[in-house]
Amino acid sequence: MPEDNLCNPMAGVTDLGDGLTVVDIWQGLHANAKAWPVNPYGLASAAQNRTLIDGTDLSVLRALAAYPGAGWSALCTAAGWTSYGAVALSWCQGATLPQVLDAWLASGFSLKPLPEYERPARLLNPTLLPQTRSLSALVEAAQPNAFALCVMIAHSPEPLDFDMSLETLQSVPQPQLAAFFKSRMLQKPVRSPDEDQLIVIWTATVKGTEFDIWEAA
Repeated sequence: MPEDNLCNPMAGVTDLGDGLTVVDIWQGLHANAKAWPVNPYGLASAAQNRTLIDGTDLSVLRALAAYPGAGWSALCTAAGWTSYGAVALSWCQGATLPQVLDAWLASGFSLKPLPEYERPARLLNPTLLPQTRSLSALVEAAQPNAFALCVMIAHSPEPLDFDMSLETLQSVPQPQLAAFFKSRMLQKPVRSPDEDQLIVIWTATVKGTEFDIWEAA
């Protein structure tokens, strides 16, 4: 009788633990991304559904810690880059934030200040991102990449500390960035007249663009 491993169709595959493979992770992430908004498990609330799925995905993503980023990139290049493929790259060995952002941009998946669009950013490996909600610190870390700044803002649900001059905050020519600034300023329960005026300015900046999510609503 031949040994079992000689007839194992998975012989040669990289096992990340408990039979988990990189293909399993890729498939699972994308299946869960589709399930995230629709509560397929019949839980008491959509929030419970999302918390369960997020916890599952983060647990699986951690299994990539010892897997080379180059190997994951090869898989995603063959399959086609997605935002979730890019997010998973952030958990791989040797991956850098610029590589992750380039992969995300290659996917064509937009980043808007809406939960379903921000979700991939929430799953990014936090070790690649500055752990602060200071806008000035995030700007310094992201320079000169406006998309990187949007990702850093989207990564955390915590309030944003607008610790920059009024003049600087008024001059945000990039609609995507203005949309994120506006969304976080709207979260403040109490705003000054200057802050309300910033919202008016940012509203004008995003008007007529894909980031005018308030207009679409």
